Amino acid sequence: MTTHISANTSPAKLFTAFDDAELSEEQTTRLFQELIDSGQVWKMEGSIGREAMSLIKSGRCMLGPIGFHDYYGNYVPSRSEVKSGTPGSVEFVRSSGLS
Repeated sequence: MTTHISANTSPAKLFTAFDDAELSEEQTTRLFQELIDSGQVWKMEGSIGREAMSLIKSGRCMLGPIGFHDYYGNYVPSRSEVKSGTPGSVEFVRSSGLS
């Protein structure tokens, strides 16, 4: 069963739905891409950041438009700071055919 997601769906409801595996793949991808783009994902609990990195490495998500520092002070580069065609780049997502 998937949860109906609208522009007004609260972040808390989204994460509950994610934790309960109620989001479709597309909903999960959109949720994480928004969190990556805003940099919020890098300040959240470790499992959320690990899921974001898994989505980036699989080509479902790309890095954000600007670089961010995570909770531990590690730098997460922007999509334009990684080599074209590598995980996190726009080209990698396009070539994966999953977006």
